[in-house]
Amino acid sequence: CGLCSSNCLNCSNEFNCITCNNNFYLRNDHHCYPSCACGTQNVNGICRDCEQNCAKCLSTDLATCIDCRKGFYLTNGKCVEDCGQSFFENTINGTCESCSPHCLDCDTGDKCNKCAKTHHLHNGKCIDDCPDGFVSINNECVKCETSNLCKKCKHDNLETCENCGMYINFNGKCIYECPAGFYQLQNNTCGKCLENCSSCLTQNICNECYKGFYLMNETQECIQNCPNGYTTVHDKYCKQCNDANCSSCSSDLKCLVCNKPYT
Repeated sequence: CGLCSSNCLNCSNEFNCITCNNNFYLRNDHHCYPSCACGTQNVNGICRDCEQNCAKCLSTDLATCIDCRKGFYLTNGKCVEDCGQSFFENTINGTCESCSPHCLDCDTGDKCNKCAKTHHLHNGKCIDDCPDGFVSINNECVKCETSNLCKKCKHDNLETCENCGMYINFNGKCIYECPAGFYQLQNNTCGKCLENCSSCLTQNICNECYKGFYLMNETQECIQNCPNGYTTVHDKYCKQCNDANCSSCSSDLKCLVCNKPYT
């Protein structure tokens, strides 16, 4: 009788072992070893092949991997090179791990690169709506290039504000109050006053005119010269003289020159 190979209990010849001694396992080369090679699993003393790219699998189910070869990642008992959408490759433990909620592509669970169409990317997270001062462009929150008063700017022009919130929107800029020559509308925009009017309550109610013009209260017009029978008051207003037959009067409305034929 010829000898079997080392640690072999039964063999057909010295190069082909059939059964190994206790605590030894029969590999694919028909020799006995103290352990099974990477990618195989002990099943009743015989090293059986795991699924492709698997470093270690269950002895009760060779198709279920529990550890992958280098460069592959474990997901649902399988080993893959690419974990796919909404997962990232954890190079430390060799597994596929989920991105944060609503994230389609990420580097880690805390750093998303692309969100689902229903959400918007902001600081590595997927959120329902972009915060104030940002606008969503291709599902990514982009900072507006306006003042800090702006809540939302235009998608195609980051310098133009669309929503100023509690502030006034004037030509795409957020301001605290309307400039001279304009008045505030109910929708927090500015309407233009009458010509030469610097301050008005509504379009047709002027409070004050630009320098060099005088307010006629009766017509709400701003004019350069008060008409006959009127005088300038505080260098702002046209006031009618006390006497209807007066052509010119002092600032206290006392008549200085009468209309003909009055004296």
